[in-house]
Amino acid sequence: MNGSLVGLVNGSAVAIIGDTQAKAIVDAVCPQFPVFDDIDMALRSAAKVHTICILAPKFATLDSIRTIVDAGVNVLCGGPPTATRQQLSQLDQMARQRQVRIRLGGRERHVPQMLRLKQLRESQAFGEPVYARSVTGGGTSIWAAWWSMCELLAGANWLLHSQPQKIVIGATRKGRARLHIVMTVAMANRANAQLCVAPGVGGNLADTWLLGSGGTLSSRSEDGDIIVAQPGRRDVLGRLDPATLGERQWIAEFVGEGKIGLLTEVSTLETNNRLLSVLRRSLKQGRLLPCY
Repeated sequence: MNGSLVGLVNGSAVAIIGDTQAKAIVDAVCPQFPVFDDIDMALRSAAKVHTICILAPKFATLDSIRTIVDAGVNVLCGGPPTATRQQLSQLDQMARQRQVRIRLGGRERHVPQMLRLKQLRESQAFGEPVYARSVTGGGTSIWAAWWSMCELLAGANWLLHSQPQKIVIGATRKGRARLHIVMTVAMANRANAQLCVAPGVGGNLADTWLLGSGGTLSSRSEDGDIIVAQPGRRDVLGRLDPATLGERQWIAEFVGEGKIGLLTEVSTLETNNRLLSVLRRSLKQGRLLPCY
């Protein structure tokens, strides 16, 4: 744990729960925040904790989230828990009764590279989206890989401004805890995406490449470059700091949110849980499997 007992965002006390990898992220972008590995300690870290932010999937269980909500504290989570529609509905009701809110995911919309790609993708020069490819790390455990898959899919939906009609998943295990996963996605707007998770690739930022009818866009996690390529020209835009992962902005937006209840769409969470189920079966059977 860091030196201070709690971090402040817009005057509200925020406690972060995570593992060693989460601590490395927090130390890079929010060094004043402690990182706890125990929910009870996080709840006791200030006289009144406003939000607990969970940055590691092993802490993001339904029981953990219920414990935090029951204490009257908001929950911001880097990814989903495993849950059924009924359990999610009950979680929403519990949050409303306790007058708190829960958000599960959404970090990808605050990463500077993603924000810049989104801005450029919506320009007239880019044209209509045709294809997206993203590769990220996270393949060191099935839970970390699952959260990476959820974040990649959410990012593709956001960048391509569409929703998936068909997803096919292929996964292999190289060694005891090294997962390589590929999701092929057909979007409702006829764009396609290939989303890959692998251990040690791109750290916590994705390498992303977009093809539109008017050119290409790409973001490289290694150096933070945003590259725009159109017929006859290729521009490297101002370099963005790859260490700026957007956690601070993600937390600040949540703290300032006025709604209560479960803020993440249940349909999105059901898709996320379906990804996990198909991922497990693909690993077991050693073949490509449709998600839907």
